[in-house]
Amino acid sequence: MKTNGTLSYQTLTAPGVNEYGEPIPAQSEWSAPVACLIKTNTDNRKGVYEDGEFRQASFTVLLESQELPDFGRIRLTRHSESLGEYRIMTREPFPNFGRIQIMV
Repeated sequence: MKTNGTLSYQTLTAPGVNEYGEPIPAQSEWSAPVACLIKTNTDNRKGVYEDGEFRQASFTVLLESQELPDFGRIRLTRHSESLGEYRIMTREPFPNFGRIQIMV
């Protein structure tokens, strides 16, 4: 499969209790970059608020089938340009093609 970018997914460590009985909060970590194909559905930078502007975008991401944990957020990079962090809308495996499709 041709690739044009990478994605990193956010995982959360489980909260717990240390040896003194004090609570340990859950920690978030980003995975190592995974090669993928990123296709733009929509992308504009017309969003404006009082202190600046923001990007409204939607992407379709294809990656090779692999064992991945459940995750809710991904960070996308295409051709060394950071596209941002996005919440996953859908995650659909295509076992016949050996691919996973993610829409953000």
